[in-house]
Amino acid sequence: MSKINLTDISVSKLPIPEKGQKTYFDASTAGFGVRVSQGGTKTFVAVLGKNRTYRAIGRYPNISLKNARQEAKHQLLAQSSMPLERPAVRHSEAVERFLEACAHKNKPRTVYDYNRVINRHFEYGTKSVNSISRSDVVSRLNKLNHTPSEKHHAFVAMRAYFNWCVNEGIIDTSPVAALSPTSTSKPRERILTTDELIKVYNNATETDGMFETIVQILILTGLRRSEVSALHRDWFEGNILTLPETITKNRRNCTVPVPGTVLVLIQQYPDQFFENDKGTTFCGWGKAKARFDKRLEGVASFTLHDLRRTYSSVHAQLGTPIHIVEKLLNHVSGSFAGVAGVYNRYSYMDEMAEAVLRYEDWIKSEVLRQVKT
Repeated sequence: MSKINLTDISVSKLPIPEKGQKTYFDASTAGFGVRVSQGGTKTFVAVLGKNRTYRAIGRYPNISLKNARQEAKHQLLAQSSMPLERPAVRHSEAVERFLEACAHKNKPRTVYDYNRVINRHFEYGTKSVNSISRSDVVSRLNKLNHTPSEKHHAFVAMRAYFNWCVNEGIIDTSPVAALSPTSTSKPRERILTTDELIKVYNNATETDGMFETIVQILILTGLRRSEVSALHRDWFEGNILTLPETITKNRRNCTVPVPGTVLVLIQQYPDQFFENDKGTTFCGWGKAKARFDKRLEGVASFTLHDLRRTYSSVHAQLGTPIHIVEKLLNHVSGSFAGVAGVYNRYSYMDEMAEAVLRYEDWIKSEVLRQVKT
C-alpha cells in the first residue's frame, strides 16, 4: 500500500500508471486516498468497513483536496460501520451522459458508432447501471456471434462506456473488466483488379451524385471516406490538400498533393463539397453503397476501404517507395514509427507530387481511357 503526504502539489504530480489503476493513500488520514487511472483521471476515494469497500468521493480537480478530505472524515470515515448506499443511475441516463462526454473528445464517427451499437444491442430500459452484470453483457454479445465484426465493435463500445461509468463514480468496477477482447473477422486483403476499377469508375460516372463523386475521389486519392465526405474548398491551395487534425484518424494534420482530375470533379460543388440537405457532411453510406452495387456488374463484393488498399497496391506496382505511400496515406506507423516519426520532419512533398503524377498517369491510361463518355 502506497502512503504519502497528500498535498495539492503532490496530488497534481502523482504519476500515471502504465496500465490499470493505482491508489495513493494519505499518510495523515486513514482510509483516504487518490486513485489514478492509466488515462490520467484522479479520483478521491475512501475505504469503508471490514470489507474495505472503495467509495468515490469526487474527481480532482473538480473537488479540492481539502474538501475531499473533510468529506472523507465527516461523512464517510465516521460512518464506515454503516453501509453506504450509492444513488442508482439508470442505464439510459448514463448512456446519454456518456455520449455527451464522448462528443467533446471523440470524432463524430466514433460517437455515432457508440450510439448505434449501445442503443441497438444493449437496451436495458430503466435498469440501473450497477445492476447490469457481466452475464447480462455476455448474453447480448453472444447474440452477435454470427457477425464477428459487429460483436467486436459492441464489446469495444461497452468497455468504453463502463470505464467511463467507473471514472464518474457511477459504479465501482466494470462488469466487462475481466473479459478479453472479442476476436474480429480476418483482416481484409481485398484489392480490386484493373478491370474491376474500370467498372467501378464507369458506374460512378453514369450517375451525377455526391456518392458517385466521392467514389471517384477515393479511387484517385486513397483518402478515407470520412476525409473525403468532409472536404472543404478552404483546405486546398492549388493542388495541395491539407486535412485538419479534427477529421484524420491519427489526429494529425495531413498535407498531400492531389491529382488534377480531383480538382475538376469538385468544381461543381459549393465550398463544403458534400454537404447534405440537413447541413451536415454526407452520410447514409449503407443505402448509397447498396444502390451503387445494384447497378454494378462483374465486380465481386467490395468495401469503400478496399479502394484505399487498392490505391496503395497500385503505388507499389508502380515502384513508389513504401515511405512515400505511407505519407500519402497519412500513416504514422511503419517507416514513421518511433524515433523516425519524432525526428524526421522532412515533408517529402516533391516525392509525393511525383508519385501522385505517376499514379494519375496510370489511372488515365489504364482506367479513364476505358470509361464511358
